[in-house]
Amino acid sequence: MRPNFAILGWCERMLRVKSCFLFVSLIVLVNCAVAEDQVWEEDVLKGHVWEDVAQIEVPAYYLPVVDRLTTESPQYDDMPGFGAIRNLDGGTSLRRVTDNHSGYQHGLHRYSRRQAWNATETLIDIGNRIIDSNTLAVHSAFIDLSTARLWSYSDPVTMIGIRYVNGVANVLSSYNVLTGVHRTLAVLEAYKGCSFGNGEGNMSSDERYLLISCTRDGSNSVHLLSFNLHEQKIIGRYEVAANYSWASFTQSGKNIILELNNIDGSQYSELIRFSPWLTDRTLIATQRN
Repeated sequence: MRPNFAILGWCERMLRVKSCFLFVSLIVLVNCAVAEDQVWEEDVLKGHVWEDVAQIEVPAYYLPVVDRLTTESPQYDDMPGFGAIRNLDGGTSLRRVTDNHSGYQHGLHRYSRRQAWNATETLIDIGNRIIDSNTLAVHSAFIDLSTARLWSYSDPVTMIGIRYVNGVANVLSSYNVLTGVHRTLAVLEAYKGCSFGNGEGNMSSDERYLLISCTRDGSNSVHLLSFNLHEQKIIGRYEVAANYSWASFTQSGKNIILELNNIDGSQYSELIRFSPWLTDRTLIATQRN
């Protein structure tokens, strides 16, 4: 049987037309999709909220606590009474542990990088007092250390801190908060005042290493002292400008981290890593203030 070339020619022409139609349709669809994306991006950039998008209600426990404790402005008298417990959404409870007369500065934890709780979470260092975390009673109304102090990670009644002797904070001491007894670890008599990394330093997790920062009379610089608590001796020194930001041992005790401000009078800061002996200086990052 011979093929009908007339019919085949007609079919070929129809296929070409359909292919052209499909090609044009595809272009139209792609252009529409691109245009829709552009419109969507413009709407998003303008802050437009599409009406067909369901608005997700924020759970109550995401709202600021103070907004649900008060009906008006968050005044002290609107807060729960001393010792009162208020149950919040999401299984959270709030207990007030200070009264209205403590004053703003007296009910604060010293700094976020320094733990407020002791090793067993039974005592809290807050407002320059030792508070019983269960009864909320003041265990000790005075802590015989400067603000440079840290809870021991293993002994719940021991603090490591700098204490004043003859008006000068330069004695590193182990302090028992129950008995008030000091055990001197080092007398840094060459210095007039010391802290732990400008108030932001901490110990290594094994309580071996501690970074102490000290100043001298008539000096515009600070000496960073790497101290081995187990051997009770200084194992490294490094001098920095007095306007440095902070310094601390890492938890592992393998490194010391130092942040310097306004390098050479510029608007830049540097983050630097050292070995425990304050050698092997390595620049980690530079940022603009």
